[in-house]
Amino acid sequence: MEKIEGSYQEWDNIWDKNIEGGQKRQIFCQFTRHTPKTIYEFWQRCYFEDLLELIKGKNYTKFLELGAGKGTTSMYLSDEGIEDITMVDLSDSGFKLATENCKREGVTPPKMLIANCEKTGLADEAYDCIYNIGLLEHFENPKPTLQETFRLLKPGGMVFMPIVPAQPFLHSIRARLKYNPVSIPKYYIKTLLGINKKRNENNTMIRTQNDEHFYLKICKEIGFDKLKCIPYNPYWSVTSETSPMYQKSLNAYIAHHEKTKQKENYPLLQTKKGTELCLLLYGVK
Repeated sequence: MEKIEGSYQEWDNIWDKNIEGGQKRQIFCQFTRHTPKTIYEFWQRCYFEDLLELIKGKNYTKFLELGAGKGTTSMYLSDEGIEDITMVDLSDSGFKLATENCKREGVTPPKMLIANCEKTGLADEAYDCIYNIGLLEHFENPKPTLQETFRLLKPGGMVFMPIVPAQPFLHSIRARLKYNPVSIPKYYIKTLLGINKKRNENNTMIRTQNDEHFYLKICKEIGFDKLKCIPYNPYWSVTSETSPMYQKSLNAYIAHHEKTKQKENYPLLQTKKGTELCLLLYGVK
């Protein structure tokens, strides 16, 4: 089955189902002003809090979410009072969902532009901060998107891009041992039976396994010489929402994250290599 680079066609299907009410709110809307009730809300809140801290004191006014989907991070920025926010994506369905979410939550909708993130048509060096959540791993070659980022970003502007590659199962072992140990033998049994391989082959959405060196090499070739790419987000989702351990793990994650705030060592979700769910590509131009 052909893999879809960029995956906006597949995301269209996901967003359409959400608009029709065919999916849970954990995917439909991950924005919350309250204590997160799902791991998805927790992740999105944490990403936003790291971004907000990293831009503190920089007097940035123009923000661009490149490959925005339903634009959860842009919702948070708008709710924070930032006015000049643009979301770019090829998915009209994602924007419809973003509009519905903003309306329901009482958030001023950002500007929304349907365009290719590799060639937006926007002006050179027009934005102070360019960000996205989980975009770059959906491209076999992310260089055109990063080149467009470089073109659009003002000197001194910030890049903030959590990348969610296909991570080794071993990265989640610590969390599984604590919250869902039975999932470990189940995984290896399914691997021996070929079930996991078949499931991956049937997935049409590209999710690469590139490491931090891959992304930094591209960035340096383009002209970014101050970016970092670090292991990011140790908070794995290892149980289903119906499991009694789901809420326990979520509560533990929230409590642990609150403790890390006391150290003020941002980005707070940075973690030890081999425990990460994501990578974080960030820094200034």
